[in-house]
Amino acid sequence: MLQATDKARTLLNKLKEAHPEGFILYHSCGCCEGGAVLVYAKEDFKIGKNDLCVGEVEGVRLYRHATQEQAQGSMPMVLDVKPFEGSEFSLTYGLGESFYLKP
Repeated sequence: MLQATDKARTLLNKLKEAHPEGFILYHSCGCCEGGAVLVYAKEDFKIGKNDLCVGEVEGVRLYRHATQEQAQGSMPMVLDVKPFEGSEFSLTYGLGESFYLKP
């Protein structure tokens, strides 16, 4: 179950204005990103056969790898924002804020 804070909803709507072509959220489990929630333009990210949609906020879907979903199970998640620059591969780069998930 995915919920979101007001700050997360505000940032999602800001990104929707800047990227009307659409984007997705991807909860990375890689060593480089440290489990960050990255934002990718829809055309820049290929959803793989092992990627699962685990929720949607403000019309934006959140995906993560099936093995990560199995490990974390049905634990409720809250999408939030922290003042952190984050990955330069994410559409949030340069905004001074990044998404993260908290249990």
